[in-house]
Amino acid sequence: MLTTVLRLTFAVLWAGFAAVLLLRERLFPPEALAGRDPAFLDAGGYLAALLAIYNVVRWWLGFRRRKRAAPVNPLARLPRTQPPEYHPELDFTKPE
Repeated sequence: MLTTVLRLTFAVLWAGFAAVLLLRERLFPPEALAGRDPAFLDAGGYLAALLAIYNVVRWWLGFRRRKRAAPVNPLARLPRTQPPEYHPELDFTKPE
């Protein structure tokens, strides 16, 4: 449960970083971007987009695997196929 939420959170976080870096000319005034290498910021935006896609794929594969596998309780008793063997010398419910 925790890993699914964590993977989705990271995917949203990386997608937000990618959106800000790739749409920076529309979001910020040109004076704020002066002195920064646009190729470097573009590369960071594409890397953030790839990390977002990677986290979504990991979440999806884990979701499919968990959905397919039935939860197993290791402490559950297995149903018996035959009754237990009867030993009269170990039957303490009968009076002597």
